[in-house]
Amino acid sequence: MNLKMKIYIALWICLLVPAAASASTYYLDCSKGSDNNAGTSTSSAWKTIARANLQTYLPGDSILLMRGCVWSEPGFKARGNGAVGSPITLADYGTGALPEIIGAGDHEAAVLLENVQHWTVRNLDLTQTGQTPQALCYDSSNDCDQRSDEYMRAVVHVLGLGPLNVQACGEACTVRDIRLEGLNVHDGSWNGIYVSGGYYQLRTGQFGYVDNVVVTGVESWNHHKSGIQMTCTYYKTPIYATRNIQVLNSNLHDNGGDGAMIGPVQNGLIDGNTCAYNGRLRNARVGCWTWDSLNTTLQFNESHHNMTPLTSDRARDGGGFDLDLGTENGMIQYNWSHDNEGEGFLLLSYPILASYSRGVTHNAQMRYNIGERDGKKLAGGITVFGGVAPAVIYNNTIYYEPDRLAGTDMFNGEGGALTTSIYGQSGKPDLRVYNNIFITNGTANPQAVSNNVWSDGAGAFTFDHNLWWRVEGGVRYAWGRKVITTWSGWQKLGFEPHGLNRDPLLLGPLGAGPSAYQLQAGSAAIDAGQTVTDALRGMGTRDYFGTKTPQGGGYDIGAVEKPQP
Repeated sequence: MNLKMKIYIALWICLLVPAAASASTYYLDCSKGSDNNAGTSTSSAWKTIARANLQTYLPGDSILLMRGCVWSEPGFKARGNGAVGSPITLADYGTGALPEIIGAGDHEAAVLLENVQHWTVRNLDLTQTGQTPQALCYDSSNDCDQRSDEYMRAVVHVLGLGPLNVQACGEACTVRDIRLEGLNVHDGSWNGIYVSGGYYQLRTGQFGYVDNVVVTGVESWNHHKSGIQMTCTYYKTPIYATRNIQVLNSNLHDNGGDGAMIGPVQNGLIDGNTCAYNGRLRNARVGCWTWDSLNTTLQFNESHHNMTPLTSDRARDGGGFDLDLGTENGMIQYNWSHDNEGEGFLLLSYPILASYSRGVTHNAQMRYNIGERDGKKLAGGITVFGGVAPAVIYNNTIYYEPDRLAGTDMFNGEGGALTTSIYGQSGKPDLRVYNNIFITNGTANPQAVSNNVWSDGAGAFTFDHNLWWRVEGGVRYAWGRKVITTWSGWQKLGFEPHGLNRDPLLLGPLGAGPSAYQLQAGSAAIDAGQTVTDALRGMGTRDYFGTKTPQGGGYDIGAVEKPQP
């Protein structure tokens, strides 16, 4: 082939393949900008969010907001899609305080990402004003209007939504590949961050989809509802229109409801977060939890001082972590829960309605967690409610300080390091408990009833290779209508053929944080555990601190493996 022919072919290929469009960067400056500017340099920046909302953005584009600026107007509304490896970015530039968007107006988000794909939102301070909070019903646990998600707006609102009565609405109603990074999200009149595939109520008939949302390094606080909520349309069968969700390394605190509430979703991960002082306004809320979801994991989090505002027997939750009704294949591992008014860890099952085949929990499991001083108002260190089948609880360390008097009408009575109960159509649990250290310290409040366990005794139970210890001596198992006060009496129920009732010899002092629960040399817990074969993910390879397991001739009891010399 001669040179002229090669040049001709090259030119022909160039005509067939269009050149990639170059990405643009747009700047907003609240003091020196002008909406008459081109917006494409710091010296020709736009002034308002309203101007930025007129642009349809392309893959690789950036919208950068000047640090130190505050915009109080209707919030940013994303237009256009990025591409794989080339997202559209809404972020900051310059020096000083994070740029702040106050979504001003009735039902106005600070940032709205609706039916868009491949967006990153980073390093912004976000809030809202002008939206009236919802009235609360059902023991102050939920919005009175069960369709509130159809008009209420979160501070950051992520929504996939198609036309009326079109379930198969495709990519046009799918939010995909969204990252929320380094945001301060606060003082919302509903949720802080809300992510949903479609409207929640099935009868509304507007559907949508969410795939791959990552929230990382976010602080979300002082919202009327949750710091973060991720959900989808609640179908009558287990359909998960929101998938592949991650909440990472975030601080979710002082919210009226939950820190993070995730569900229904498929493939959810809550990892490395702090969930604290939530439940200030709403009953039955939890620090960080998932419900009615498939394949969810809560790991390496700390959840503490969560609460419920109720003081009657209607009070529920106010706890640390939860795999709630309808969980399929859920895991709670390597977490630290402490000082919650409700349970440290909750596993729950309850059928929803006769026409819905949802709500029953299968394979809810927890391992290598540490709990301290939970169940201060209700429930216990670990609480199992209803027909979880199975609940497998192994290699955890729970330190419980009783704080309720005899005759209390609080949920689960006087409580205990472990509590279980059923009600109505909840079903009965298949509960399997292995290799745990359960410590009850009745000396902390001598007037309180000091139980190792409180249970109505309904269900199928397996207890083995656990170590039980009451600091003041003896045992007390409130089991059904009986109170068992001897170790032999507990074993006569068929429990703990290889269990222990003795001081675990911990490094201590009790209640001083995870390091306190390391085993001393000579502890009876060393090498005394069993290999748990009915666990969802096997025994794993590490303990709470990352030490390889097992170290010696067998697994240690508790959340901490004693390193071998």
